[in-house]
Amino acid sequence: RMARFGEGDPRWRVEEREDGRNVNAWHWSEKNCTQWSKEELKKLFTDLDIGNGCTITSLEKVTGDVMYCNRKRKNMFFYDLELKLKWKGKAGEETVSGDMTVANFDQDADDLVITPSTTSKVAGATELRRAVGKSAVGPLQKLSEDFKKGLWDEFSEEFGEVKLMQTLEPVRVEEVPELCPKEAAAAAAAKEEARIKRAAEAAVAQKEAAKPTESKTVSTRSINQKVVFEAPLKDLFNCFVESRRLQAFTQSDVKFETTPGFEFAFFGGQVQGVVKKIVTGERIVLKWRSADWPAEHYSLVTMRFAKVDGGTELTLKQIKVPSTDVDRATSGWSTHFWQRIRAVFGYPFRMA
Repeated sequence: RMARFGEGDPRWRVEEREDGRNVNAWHWSEKNCTQWSKEELKKLFTDLDIGNGCTITSLEKVTGDVMYCNRKRKNMFFYDLELKLKWKGKAGEETVSGDMTVANFDQDADDLVITPSTTSKVAGATELRRAVGKSAVGPLQKLSEDFKKGLWDEFSEEFGEVKLMQTLEPVRVEEVPELCPKEAAAAAAAKEEARIKRAAEAAVAQKEAAKPTESKTVSTRSINQKVVFEAPLKDLFNCFVESRRLQAFTQSDVKFETTPGFEFAFFGGQVQGVVKKIVTGERIVLKWRSADWPAEHYSLVTMRFAKVDGGTELTLKQIKVPSTDVDRATSGWSTHFWQRIRAVFGYPFRMA
């Protein structure tokens, strides 16, 4: 049975400490790695050979942030950058130069979108631009992997295994059982099979969502829930408005900004909608729909936050939920939001 907030054996030090120490990296912590990343990328891109006798001469601009997060010793990096580069090469005896945009520069090097351009009018400039757009893919993918490894090497010493291992008490080897090779292989195969299944289901859902559906009157119901999290109000509120926190606990691709009218998406597009109104620390109002609902049908989600003894009370009201989906939507709030917030950020909760 879980102890109440502020109670329990003092040896399990998960409460706020006066010395500010994050024992065993149990609590959620984060660090902005953007400045280091910009300097590292400048080094990596200087005089980079991108094929066809062309090179990257400089990194001009980096758009986006690079964040390191840790929870229960699980290291996570979040970034999705857009890079502006300068390149040059030769078309015959003439020098050709131009700009290059690299979008989707994230942890998946296969998703890079490379767009070179040039204003050179010399013969062969257009052909060279097209060629370099293809030949640059391999070098930029390798650079992406080198950058990712550099991030880990740079920040793991501060937040990762080196520092963490110094804070842990010795553990007897026999207390950490290992899987035999046969069991390990079976576990790995099961994990991969589950990953493939999830990817296939997501692809089917996205395909179905793209199909036009006849608009019709939908029978609807409402969902009302009240949850108390043992967490500061500001921290809990940020779980629903900061993309990196949303991505962390949903464990999926997320598009979200607090600007009214912004079209957001969670779980790779399975949940989508429009931001209506956000009052910092008080209220979040969203037009909300599941991808498999009738076309253009939206529910309205309102979340209100209030400080209470021992934490923060979150009051959820969702109206105009299709009656055929209300049970799934009701359980989904607990399974995909409340429980995942508890698992990732360590905030216990109870239904009020």
